[in-house]
Amino acid sequence: ALRSRLARHSGFTGFSDLPEARARGDWPGRAELGQFTDLLSIITVLALAAALVLVANTMTTLVGEQTGEIAAMKAIGARRRDIRRVYLRTALLLGALGALAGAALGILLANAVVAFFASAFFYIDAGFGVSVPVVVASVVLGLVGPPLAALPAIRRAEMI
Repeated sequence: ALRSRLARHSGFTGFSDLPEARARGDWPGRAELGQFTDLLSIITVLALAAALVLVANTMTTLVGEQTGEIAAMKAIGARRRDIRRVYLRTALLLGALGALAGAALGILLANAVVAFFASAFFYIDAGFGVSVPVVVASVVLGLVGPPLAALPAIRRAEMI
């Protein structure tokens, strides 16, 4: 309102460079950063899907290669439950190793990306930070996802 009132008086230019008032929590580049984080979220989901497909493929290959061993286990008295436990533990171990390595590398990579964008676009020095809920969700998903992805291969191993 002040700017329009002063604009009507053509001879006065003393307050022509007034700062732009923004709503609380709004800042320049917020919309662009939101779009970029959406893109990173899509890439994350695609990486997760690829990892689960790779785990399922690895377990299917493992079961296919160990058909003779599974048959020998059954011949000496192993039950379906015993075979299921062996392969579930293998999938859980793969998931645990992947989750721990992925969480550590994710923390380092996320901080490197944040530091780059903070200095390149906002001219600030971003400190090192860890989002505990994201790390916990990543580790839980890394422990739950691989055994679920391996279920078709495990069912196949039980039927041998």
